[in-house]
Amino acid sequence: MADAHNTPTDYEYLERLTLELTDTDEELLRRIDDIELISNVLAAANRSTVAKELFEETLPLICNSLGFDGAAAYLINRGRQVARMKYSLNPPFLFEQRFREVSVNKEPFNKSLVHGETFVAEDLDIYYPDVHDYTEISALIIIPIKSPCGVVGCITFYLVNTGGVSYRSKNFLPMVSAYIGDALRRIWAEELLKRERDKFAELSVQHECANEELRASNDELESYKNKLEASNSLLQTVIDRIPHPVIWKNVSGEYLGCNKEWERVLGAPRSEIIGKSNKDFFPQHITETFDKNDDEAYTYGKSEVTISYNSNNETRIGVFVKSVFYEPDGKVGGIICIIYPPDCPHEGGF
Repeated sequence: MADAHNTPTDYEYLERLTLELTDTDEELLRRIDDIELISNVLAAANRSTVAKELFEETLPLICNSLGFDGAAAYLINRGRQVARMKYSLNPPFLFEQRFREVSVNKEPFNKSLVHGETFVAEDLDIYYPDVHDYTEISALIIIPIKSPCGVVGCITFYLVNTGGVSYRSKNFLPMVSAYIGDALRRIWAEELLKRERDKFAELSVQHECANEELRASNDELESYKNKLEASNSLLQTVIDRIPHPVIWKNVSGEYLGCNKEWERVLGAPRSEIIGKSNKDFFPQHITETFDKNDDEAYTYGKSEVTISYNSNNETRIGVFVKSVFYEPDGKVGGIICIIYPPDCPHEGGF
């Protein structure tokens, strides 16, 4: 089973797959030594599906192009076989399928899989005990796939006859490398494209979920807004029914609201009052009196004072009863004030 934590990027340190030859001539050794195989072959070993696709595509192509009668490949990851593929131009020929089961012939595979040696042999007789028959192999090549962690598999090629291109041809390993490299590049390009598509699909789902949550939040917010507006409208209606002027201001002295009676006193609609302060409606000496009384309310939490003032070309006398109000976080929000006529009983507060 492939390690879920391994990805193609884990194999960037594999710049090449080393080929080591034993028991062969120096010319072949020299030719093979300089050939860089595609390091992504090892990445295929990590995923059996990719490895299977790789070998299904490349083994027939290599055999047909180079004149081999058959080929097989084994990829092993962490001691477990993750892919095993064989290809033969002669279907009854089951050399690779039985090779590892025949104890007398395990040595080539042991050299490749255990010791990481490339095995090249000629004129082999393979004996099958179960059918009491021999198969003559003209040439057998076992190429290990290696990493710094050890051998992870091997690719084998065999010839039953010598009618095709010899493995001694200088083009053999470069062509094998090219076939595998081209196949891997295409497979991994498709794999990466699939991953990007899957990632895009996942992001699309997440985006849609986020939109659904946002729509639900907006609907909930709109509901709260409507309820708040209805509540404010009801509160404003109640305040407007109070026969005495009612105002409320923030700590900066700006009007936050008022009732209709205060609109009548100032001779201005509420929309022209909110956001303005006393100095916008009263002379300086009256403004200073109001502000001083506000400071007293902030100091003691409430205040009550009788003030004579001019407004809308009319002289008025009122008992200003003020009280501090607080924000939800406990901070002082401002002052609310109701203005009674001097002869109106009000019991000193709201």
